[in-house]
Amino acid sequence: MYEWLSAKFRKVRIQRDGARWFASETARISLSGGSSLETKQAVSRFLEELSKEHANVAVIYLSRSDRLNPAERKRCAHITVFDWSFRKSAAVNKVRKNFEKSLSLAGMAGLDFDATGESDWDSIWLMDNFLMTLAETPPPPPPNPDDPRPAQITIGQTSAGANLSIELPELCKHMAVLGETGSGKSTFVANMLKRANSVELRYLVFDWHGEYPQLLKSNQALVVAPDQDLGFDIFDYPKGVDPFVHIDVLMDIFNDSFDLTVSQQFILRTALRKVYTDRGHGMSDNPRPIDVDDVIKAVTDIRTYSGWEQESKLAVLRRISKLADTGLSRILNASQKIGFSDLLNQDVIVDLGQVTDSYSKIFVVESILKLLYDYKVSRKLTVPHAIAVEEARNIIPYRRPEEPPRIMERIVEELRKFGESMIIVNQLPSTLSQEVLTAVGNVAAFRLKGSAEQEILERRCNIAREVSKSLADAPVGSGLFRRGDNNIVWFES
Repeated sequence: MYEWLSAKFRKVRIQRDGARWFASETARISLSGGSSLETKQAVSRFLEELSKEHANVAVIYLSRSDRLNPAERKRCAHITVFDWSFRKSAAVNKVRKNFEKSLSLAGMAGLDFDATGESDWDSIWLMDNFLMTLAETPPPPPPNPDDPRPAQITIGQTSAGANLSIELPELCKHMAVLGETGSGKSTFVANMLKRANSVELRYLVFDWHGEYPQLLKSNQALVVAPDQDLGFDIFDYPKGVDPFVHIDVLMDIFNDSFDLTVSQQFILRTALRKVYTDRGHGMSDNPRPIDVDDVIKAVTDIRTYSGWEQESKLAVLRRISKLADTGLSRILNASQKIGFSDLLNQDVIVDLGQVTDSYSKIFVVESILKLLYDYKVSRKLTVPHAIAVEEARNIIPYRRPEEPPRIMERIVEELRKFGESMIIVNQLPSTLSQEVLTAVGNVAAFRLKGSAEQEILERRCNIAREVSKSLADAPVGSGLFRRGDNNIVWFES
């Protein structure tokens, strides 16, 4: 009844969007007969089966009258299978694999194949325009975490030899991984992230010491490091956002990372507003990009009229110059930029091992976290995603109860509402924000010595003192896992 035209002979189309490759393959279904209802039923069956394969697919259906004979109606549809990757070969292979599945499933749905016929250029034009928009759109979410049988990730084995697993919705309640240096924390996190791919959960790792590329040994993970021409644009902002609101975001990050005084904040804010205005942001549809060197120059050009203004200006320059002098500028000023939609569709490791200045490391981690948070909030995205932060005390450090919460504390707590699973990795619980530690849903505790640390585990994590004492002699890779329901088991990663 239906003809599938030129499906096997169309090549995969490749488009490059910054650092990302976008691949697609389009085929035409020519509907030569049957009622409109039969047409919709056949296509619906096809799409229903294809969705079970978690393939990215789009369909445009047209029905129009012939120009010479308006009584004759022509019906046709074009389907496009598409996918993203930071590697061209990976994108092409994904599309080819899913396209072959679509051919098979179309036959099962009652669609016949034929490699002859003419192309409908109106449909192809519509599909091309659709793909241009789609290339800037985040991928569809993985399987629904509210499914009655949610996906599970195996994170180790219990002392009885059974698999220890965690359901995806539980993982999105955040996890603290605690233990002394060399106790097995990073290996545990790496193994968990490897298994996360089996449930289509992508991850972002802030690698403080540059050890995760070796631990994960993943050819699919994208490694961002100062020695590569690949980075993030922290001065960019989501479409529709006021650039001067984004300046407020940057000010929060600069202040949190470099502890600026009020006068230093005034100097930096003045410089940022000048740069954004000079580059046409807020006034042009095509504003020019901004980098770290632009901000340094804007601060340098500010005229001062008093000693305290000059001192504040020099203090700001000393702090911002660290971003340019530590090698971090090659991440922030790279010509190939990673979009925040890419972070939700690709495994990414940010290798900070080559950055020697701790303040610069803190700045880049907080920048990416804040901008990713804004990206998800602005689009109301709840796509499940994992973020692992090593040396988390630098991002959410301990603070006194009378001190106001830091911006990162608020972001970490808010991210869970948008499907983010924060994996907070740190040596000692006493150096972390106690409020965040109390709020996490899961705790993996490895070797820990000292009564003060055990007291915090009891008070903040509901791990009884007589149980946590056993962690003092825990072998490497062994520890306690406490679930959100306070169920505690011994396990090996």
